[in-house]
Amino acid sequence: MTDIVCLLKTPSLEEAYVIESVLLANDIPVCLGEAEMARQNWTFMVISGIRVLVPADFLDEAAEILISARRQAESGLTEKFGALGPSPKRRDRWVVWAYAIFSFDILLLGLMAVFAGISASWLSKYKPNRTTT
Repeated sequence: MTDIVCLLKTPSLEEAYVIESVLLANDIPVCLGEAEMARQNWTFMVISGIRVLVPADFLDEAAEILISARRQAESGLTEKFGALGPSPKRRDRWVVWAYAIFSFDILLLGLMAVFAGISASWLSKYKPNRTTT
């Protein structure tokens, strides 16, 4: 039995699916480590990313296939659109928003507890007058 190793880690589920399809088309067994979790909960993907896993025996071949696929894509774009400029710097600043949302949820829970306590004390002062006849 061979070990499973991480080929690379992608920040989005879409990128992981594209890489998976390229490798499967070249008969490389591949597994996306957190794909199911990321589909159910997007914040998981934001925090940890998606691991592309392959058997250790296929690691070098898989890396070469991905490098070749990228070169083919770049040459196709160059033929169609001319010389390409430098690759844009990747900005994953939106990762910070996941942490902000988690913090906001905790803040909201605290505010709800305070509001529930104030409401309960306010309502306890105003008991309806019930007179029996």
